[in-house]
Amino acid sequence: MTPSPPWPQRPKEAHHRLHWGRFRGQILAVIGGEACFLFLGIYLDEITYFVAGAALVLIGYFFWVRRRRLRDLLINQEAVQLIGTGDYDQAALLLDKLCRHPNNGSTLAVFLTNRATTALCLGQFEIALPIYHEVLRAERGVARGVFKLQGDLFRARCADALAFYGELEAAEAMLTAPTTSPRRTLEGHQLLARTVIDARRGEWEAAQVRLISQWGAAEAVYSATELKALVVVRAFVFAQTTLASEPADPIIATLQPEDINRSRWMGTHWTEMADFLNQYPQT
Repeated sequence: MTPSPPWPQRPKEAHHRLHWGRFRGQILAVIGGEACFLFLGIYLDEITYFVAGAALVLIGYFFWVRRRRLRDLLINQEAVQLIGTGDYDQAALLLDKLCRHPNNGSTLAVFLTNRATTALCLGQFEIALPIYHEVLRAERGVARGVFKLQGDLFRARCADALAFYGELEAAEAMLTAPTTSPRRTLEGHQLLARTVIDARRGEWEAAQVRLISQWGAAEAVYSATELKALVVVRAFVFAQTTLASEPADPIIATLQPEDINRSRWMGTHWTEMADFLNQYPQT
């Protein structure tokens, strides 16, 4: 199979980037408000105006941030639901709206990760991979806070994309980065990527053993949508290792035609997977 071309390192769209400059408007607004009351206090020779005005600006900003954060979280939740139903284009529109006007680095990292996942489900690896990379670049900067909680998940999602894209060494490097999650949780997050790596290398037995032994860990951390993608990969692996005389796997039996259709992005850069999806359920 022809190797995939190198993937770009930075997103082309400005609203898909994550850096301190994205929040300069909010910072300048607060500084501007504080400065106005400072000058008023100096002009009237009364520091009370500055103290009261500064407190007013900060309180107003606090309530504005809380309101924005709640609204953004509701929109993000709607986008995630759309991803679950396969309405990727509408989900992308909502997430792009969130990414254009970010509230802070941590929430933007979450929105960008979901946007990258949406692009991945559309087979747009040229969009998804740079966004994942952009999020990971912010680990020690503007998104430091959220990485303490979800860093392993972000790296696993990026590794998923790299593995399906064919960049197996890069995917493995992503999975071996220092982690903070318990071993079982980490196994769940990384199961999809590690199984794809094994499968693309033809290590079918290793992939099957991993799927069987770590399936419970994945069920504990995956959403229903993510788990369906893993079921498709399970069906692909078991098709290579299971004899026709053996009983059908009950987990694979839950697959529906719409699950296969939503998973066609998996074969965009993987010929064997594309052939399997085209032939299923005849395989």
